[in-house]
Amino acid sequence: SFRKLTGMPMKEPVPVITPLGKRERLAQAFVTSGLARAVGRLRSAMVRDLRVLAYHRVLPDLDERNYPFDVELVSASVEGFDRQMRQVARDFHPVSVEQVAASLESGRALPRRAVLVTFDDGFDDNHQHAFPVLRRHDIPGLFFLSTGYIGGHDLFWFEQVVHIVLRTRHKSLHLPSLALAVEPGRDTKSRRQAARLLLDRMKQTSNAGRLQAIAELTEQAEVPVQQDERRHSATMTWDHVREMARGGMNFGSHAVTHPVLSRISDPTELRHELSDSFDRLTQELGIAPRALAYPVGGGHAYDDRVVVAARDAGYSMAFAYQAGVNRTGRMDRYRLRRLAVERYTTPSMFTCTLQLPEIFVRPHA
Repeated sequence: SFRKLTGMPMKEPVPVITPLGKRERLAQAFVTSGLARAVGRLRSAMVRDLRVLAYHRVLPDLDERNYPFDVELVSASVEGFDRQMRQVARDFHPVSVEQVAASLESGRALPRRAVLVTFDDGFDDNHQHAFPVLRRHDIPGLFFLSTGYIGGHDLFWFEQVVHIVLRTRHKSLHLPSLALAVEPGRDTKSRRQAARLLLDRMKQTSNAGRLQAIAELTEQAEVPVQQDERRHSATMTWDHVREMARGGMNFGSHAVTHPVLSRISDPTELRHELSDSFDRLTQELGIAPRALAYPVGGGHAYDDRVVVAARDAGYSMAFAYQAGVNRTGRMDRYRLRRLAVERYTTPSMFTCTLQLPEIFVRPHA
């Protein structure tokens, strides 16, 4: 029998900077009083660490009701991202992945108040909107690419899933590979919730099970992607990537097909995802990538086996999607933590998360 996908709690909380209740009010009080900057500078005099910001997409004003893909991937508006980067350039010390690598290899500390700005996946708005902002503020962003999608026309698999659930006319979708049934609901809010829960379930299953579920969903839902909608989820081209590299941006791997690496049981397949991505980036850019970001990146998305495979593939560091900062002298180079920025991150929360992470960041294991 099938189980309905309704109300299922997410097993792995997504590490986000969220403006919730007391924390948001506290952040506003810290900022308006001037304490955030003052205490933040005192902290930086006592503590050396690397703060890594994690983004996915930067888009102009977003109509969430009619947007045909996953709104949770939109990290900031163009205006909001510009404001955030202006603050990073003014109050902190932006660093590149090369500087981080040199610090890890030599043991020398990074500059005080070091901040690394990263992006996951490889959407074309990274080139269109984020790149000009980063150049304007002289910040060397690090972009993790799922190389199998760059320059192609296929949707990221997670975008495809959300789009299908939003657009299908079927009242129920049966997925034998996951032993469940999905009821999208009638309104956009219900459909987005169903899509998020379905994605969570797919990320928890085996890689083969995820691929089979996507095939079942695609065949059953009968949702062709219209060209005018497809442009909302386009990826960068390799020409975009090379242009950004010439403009001071750095690039790393996000695997080939954006699988959950810990769910791949076949060592050959795992090696393909990591080594082929490494080789493609080297071929396209003429320089080997330093870093990997684990797709999905929560505690369940990578394990010791994946860490060893990443090291063997040639990466000198790897980033998770788990909240926290990285203390100098205690950095785990294959489990570096990041601070996720979301579209609902307020200016006060952004400021306080960077200035006072011990108070305003909720770490995840």
